Amino acid sequence: MSHACRPLLTKFTLIASDVVSLVIACAAAVLLRYALDGQFTLGTYSRLLPVLVLFLLGYGTAKLYELPLSPTEEIRRVTMVTAAGFLTLGTMTFLLRDLEAYSRAIFFVACGLSIVTVLLSRVVVRAVFSRRPWWGRPTLIVGSGRSMRQVLRVLLEQPEMGLKPVGFLDDYEFRARSYAGVKRLGDVESAASLARDNPGLTLLVACAELDRDQMRRLLRAEQHMVGHMIILPDLHGLTSIGVACQDVGGTLGLSVKNRLLHRRFMAMKRALELVVLFFAALPVALLTLLLAILIKLDSRGPVFFGHERIGAAGKTFKAWKFRTMHVNGDQQLAELFARDPAAREEWEKTQKLREDPRITRAGRLLRKTSLDELPQFFNVFRGEMAVVGPRPIVRGELERYGSDVELYKCVDPGITGLWQVSGRNDLSYKERVRLDAHYVRNWSMWLDLYIIAKTFVVVALQRGAY
Repeated sequence: MSHACRPLLTKFTLIASDVVSLVIACAAAVLLRYALDGQFTLGTYSRLLPVLVLFLLGYGTAKLYELPLSPTEEIRRVTMVTAAGFLTLGTMTFLLRDLEAYSRAIFFVACGLSIVTVLLSRVVVRAVFSRRPWWGRPTLIVGSGRSMRQVLRVLLEQPEMGLKPVGFLDDYEFRARSYAGVKRLGDVESAASLARDNPGLTLLVACAELDRDQMRRLLRAEQHMVGHMIILPDLHGLTSIGVACQDVGGTLGLSVKNRLLHRRFMAMKRALELVVLFFAALPVALLTLLLAILIKLDSRGPVFFGHERIGAAGKTFKAWKFRTMHVNGDQQLAELFARDPAAREEWEKTQKLREDPRITRAGRLLRKTSLDELPQFFNVFRGEMAVVGPRPIVRGELERYGSDVELYKCVDPGITGLWQVSGRNDLSYKERVRLDAHYVRNWSMWLDLYIIAKTFVVVALQRGAY
């Protein structure tokens, strides 16, 4: 089996990225302190450069060079290891009685900058190199039918994961010999021999349409012929977030926790939101004043618009936004539906219109930039909304959530959320519901941080906004 994947080169690229990021972050912290009248020579800190090896060892121990790695888990591990590294560095200078020679402020700033630069550089590296033939690990997909094709499609659409499909195994020989440019290399039973002949190969097993005997044979082969196997169980709605392996009398079990049903995790989530509110208060206040003036100059009517939404436990509250529509918007919408059935059909599918006649000129700008939702920080302050959460919906939409409606009511809706950073208005309504349910089931503080960071990227690129 021929392939161009070079796993060692992929790891080396990530290591080089981390080294450059750490050096830049530490140099920036030292130079900033020096510019603020620091009483030290720059050479004092250059002696600490070899210590950066400890950070790389820490990243390696935390498996930050293993693929695949989810974004939320990467944020968590980089943050924890980097913070531990600078704490260790500070402790070493204390024990060696060199504390007076080094500034605690520099260590603190360097720690924060290192976390940001390491994560950003990894995003850039993946964006630049993930579609190169050498990136990632050669991966053979083992499965059957729709589940196998779905896994293959995900890997091809998200090459940054680092699992490079080099072929697939399917028992249905009469089907197409290739899918999306990836060749069929045989049936499921040939997985072990292919893995034995290609030691660096990763087997990705989609279990949904495999029977018990096939899985038993694959697992038996894994023990002496397969170097690395990833099993994707048919457990809809679950991810690695909040799920841990657990031994139950010699049988593999999965421990699943819904963190948002525990008070201490809810308290953590609220604390994170209060921190965000603290830092956002001044810029939000200034932007609110400027945008209020723009709205009043553009069209007649109030600056703010309040609309009833469903909150936690099914309680209603008034969610505030900047007014982006003309005051006679309902009349304009009715007239549009009367003359354009296609517009009515689009509305019934997504509750959105790409060309909405109700929106003002200022409103189009506000919606493109998502600045129309700034007043909802007031709802967050009042405890009616969260910074991150499911999308706020009206009561008439509850029935569209089906069996997930009670899950939706577990938490406060958010200003931003998983659906907003995953396509926004370009997603179908069914997909939005799925993402909201996924968020509640798999919440973690690191997932919130990931969504907040990605929100800035999505808003800047104006993806799915109209």
